Amino acid sequence: MNSRESSFDLLRIIACMMVVSSHTTSPYMVDSVPGELNFIVSNSIQSFCRVCIAIFVMIGGRYILAKKGNIDYQTFYSNTLLKRIIYPTLIWSVIYVIYCYVQGAVIDYMKIRPFDYTLPLKNWFMGRPYNHLWYMYMLIGLYASVPALMMIKAYIGEKVFLRLGILLLLLSPIVDYFSELFWMIRFIEFLGYFILGYSLRGVRFDGLSKRYLIAIWFVCSLMIASATRWLLLQNVSAPFYFYGFFTPFAMVGSLALYNCFDQLQLKKHTSLLSRLSLHSFRIYLIHAGLLSVVENVIFRFLQWNVNPLIYIPVTIIVVTLFSYTISYGVELLKRRYTVFKYF
Repeated sequence: MNSRESSFDLLRIIACMMVVSSHTTSPYMVDSVPGELNFIVSNSIQSFCRVCIAIFVMIGGRYILAKKGNIDYQTFYSNTLLKRIIYPTLIWSVIYVIYCYVQGAVIDYMKIRPFDYTLPLKNWFMGRPYNHLWYMYMLIGLYASVPALMMIKAYIGEKVFLRLGILLLLLSPIVDYFSELFWMIRFIEFLGYFILGYSLRGVRFDGLSKRYLIAIWFVCSLMIASATRWLLLQNVSAPFYFYGFFTPFAMVGSLALYNCFDQLQLKKHTSLLSRLSLHSFRIYLIHAGLLSVVENVIFRFLQWNVNPLIYIPVTIIVVTLFSYTISYGVELLKRRYTVFKYF
């Protein structure tokens, strides 16, 4: 594996940590007031992590659209889409739906609040059996489009394909703002990111070194935090608009961070980076359940009011380490038992 691929192993790990960090701050965003410590800490972390999903999508496009064999839809669908995306999505959906019923039954039994026993299945039908799994159902559509995208790329050429990616990314905020896409077609919003992840490989912008690109991402994140605070103070109907994946600051910040790591030249590749990167996908799938258990215990059952400066970093570390440990255990089980093949 070359140094550029090593840099994207590192970026994949960072994006995974951003996802965990973003979800960890959620309890402090509920009923938070601008100016209070809870809001300042959670809003700051959320704002700096808004690029995580776009980064994951671009990294996927970087490698999948570069493999010429993926134009063969039969091979790609059976070897990649079905085995790497659809099977794991269905398996983890079942796990999380069962978890929702167990959690709901406990909450109902303890009379914390009534539980709608049809809700988990309704959410699953809507492509969101658990909060974070919407991404997996979006990936099904995105990966299903790969052979078609490969054919389009071969027909129109690399330069026009790049322009197509730019056009689709520019249109995605409009589509996102005016419509709530059903999960089966939500991938359309992410096609711009997906194509640009491939088309921006090796592209350099005059005067934009790694330092400037990091600065652009940093400033965009600050603008998201500031704009969110301002919208909350104005009592608008959508105060968290700038947390979206297709707002100008999120788009520019995502492209800047991606291009920065495209320029990054690591001196050598380490096996640790590779191992952690390979587990990032499963850490994404696992972490939400562990985080839910932590939140239920601390905020619902014990009803502790924990300082966010303590809770957030500790929880991020603990949940990530436990998620990695479970993922590593699953990997060992996959090697011994075929039943774990698609976990």
